[in-house]
Amino acid sequence: MTKKKSIWVFVLSLCLIVPAMFMMTACGHKHTAVTEWSSDATYHWHVCEDEKCQEQLDKAEHTWDAGVITKEATFLEDGEKTYTCSVCKRTKTEAVAYNYVDLNYVEKEDTQTYTKFTVTEAGTYYFRYEVKNCGFGNGYYWINMNKVGGGLQQKDTTHAQAKIYDANKKLIKTGMDTRAAGQFGAVETKRDTPEIVRELMENGVKYLEMPFVTPGEYEMVVTHYPSNSYQTLEYSEGTFSKTNVALWDNCYNYFKLTLTDEMLKGGSYVTDLQLDASPKTGLAWQFLDANGNPVEKQEGDSDTYYSSPAAGTYYIVIYTTTKQTDVTVSASLV
Repeated sequence: MTKKKSIWVFVLSLCLIVPAMFMMTACGHKHTAVTEWSSDATYHWHVCEDEKCQEQLDKAEHTWDAGVITKEATFLEDGEKTYTCSVCKRTKTEAVAYNYVDLNYVEKEDTQTYTKFTVTEAGTYYFRYEVKNCGFGNGYYWINMNKVGGGLQQKDTTHAQAKIYDANKKLIKTGMDTRAAGQFGAVETKRDTPEIVRELMENGVKYLEMPFVTPGEYEMVVTHYPSNSYQTLEYSEGTFSKTNVALWDNCYNYFKLTLTDEMLKGGSYVTDLQLDASPKTGLAWQFLDANGNPVEKQEGDSDTYYSSPAAGTYYIVIYTTTKQTDVTVSASLV
């Protein structure tokens, strides 16, 4: 090897060795960590307190414990469960939903599959069910309950204080009628206002609040009856009518009619609708669309007169405080 070449080899060696020495010195020094843990949502670590040191020492994912309930859930508000990391003591929380008893919603002719539940002590219990394939004008439903082993009595619940809520937990109705122990009329088309009937029969989740008096083992199911007591008005030459009607006292009496495009083409009449009853004493009227919503009045309309209704199904609802018999109910295109 020539002298010149040897010098170049020596210089090159220095260029490689010196930086490596500095790197070993930098990486091989002993870090000094602060005592307290630092953390984010996923990791914890110790901060290096050496000057210009940016390393996160002892970095690892959190080790969460099983969690404890720090706020009990209620019907109207979720509870809270708190978890603690066993290493760094950081905490996190998650919402805890109220524990409802889920009930089956079934048609009358289907198998009545009851849900069993335990009333451990007297108090208010909450249930959840989902109305399906329903809607205003499509019948009603009952909430049926038994006591496991028999012996159910009316006084086991305070059903007059029971409440039904919609999916957003807005109160729809307070109190349920009963024909016998454990037979609760959730939807009473004669007693409930049309608005309440519409909200109860809308498809979707409903909640039942039921006060229990007697502890024990119970079972419950929600049974839908698709039939209803609405009477249909017969159509002839521009007038819908039904004779010999009994209007029951303190009840909502429903009458159904269907307007077609052919009817609304008109003959010697135009396409407004006049509602009437004869004889009539102290009647309160409502005119509803197929979904149970009040038909919007136009200028000059009244509770018994509606301008230019569209084709479709409608309901006339008559409320009276006194029973009236042999009444003719009509709706005339005028």
